[in-house]
Amino acid sequence: MLLTTVTRAVCESGKSTFPFQYYSEAGEAIYQLEFRSHVFNGMAFLHFDSEQRLVAQVMEHDQPEFPAELMRWAALRPEELDAFNAQPADFEDLLFKMHLAASNIPAQRSQPDELAQLHNLYPEAPIVIGGCGRSGTTLLLSILGAHPHIHAIQEEMFAFFPLPFRLRPLLRHLQALPGQSSWRRWCEKTPKNVRSFGEILNAFGGEVRLIHMVRDGRDVVTSHHPNSPQRYYVPPERWVADVQAGLDYEPQTLLVRYEDLIADVEGTLRNVCDYLGEDFHPQIMEFYRHTTVTENKAWEGKKVQPLHANRIGRWQHDEHQRVIQQFMETPGAPELMARLGYRIEAHDEQPV
Repeated sequence: MLLTTVTRAVCESGKSTFPFQYYSEAGEAIYQLEFRSHVFNGMAFLHFDSEQRLVAQVMEHDQPEFPAELMRWAALRPEELDAFNAQPADFEDLLFKMHLAASNIPAQRSQPDELAQLHNLYPEAPIVIGGCGRSGTTLLLSILGAHPHIHAIQEEMFAFFPLPFRLRPLLRHLQALPGQSSWRRWCEKTPKNVRSFGEILNAFGGEVRLIHMVRDGRDVVTSHHPNSPQRYYVPPERWVADVQAGLDYEPQTLLVRYEDLIADVEGTLRNVCDYLGEDFHPQIMEFYRHTTVTENKAWEGKKVQPLHANRIGRWQHDEHQRVIQQFMETPGAPELMARLGYRIEAHDEQPV
């Protein structure tokens, strides 16, 4: 039996927040998942440790078939799993990797010529949007989808994260588009793109436009999961990690604040168009009438709608104060809030 990697990740949020709907809060001692992909094959175990933290342990192997020896681990108790020497990992990233491997999303490893094929189809620099979930990435995609020169891809392609790239589904989507159209470039939005900005820049040789969407972290962490309205969606640690990942490439990206987009729509969109090298087109001001992005799971089953400000400042509701306290106590969160220009009230940092 040859193990390539043993990985262990602990959910530190204390909320047992699951980023994918098929992970349910059933409370079993062990949740077992077998998976295969172009990246790795293996078995994963999720269990609660003695401190009631959710722990993910993943055993990867290098065999094309599923080794029978892996099945032996299915009978191990959590404390026996803990005996494995395991490299640490980010809990959410590890589950995301497992999600792609276990889902029906095409995950073929990209071939060297696929970047060239993308460029031949649409020579102008593509647009890649990333940012922490619930920060307005889908909104910006739908707005750009109203521009006559931009084809906004409605569904997330998961082409750039996790590594290595999976460009084949993206390429097939673009190849299937009608040849006679005004589109000159494509735009893809997957929030996790923000974790791969550096690799995207390297792969496209700088011929790409990266947009980093940010939003007041307090509104982000108090947003509910689209598929589970009773559950918070984004843990504070993810907001910190995603925002910092995007800021690491700030000179080569365009930072767009959700609040600025709502408060000054035209001014913000003119700035976006300048960055993209596109003329400001009046259709994007009425994007809900013209966009090719008409629905998305991030909209909780609703159709595309005009901009409104009622989603700003929801964190101030009394029901969210415990979560806000956790957020403000998360290492790095107050500093990033200040860096992004969000005002932190004195009472935000006081126990509720």
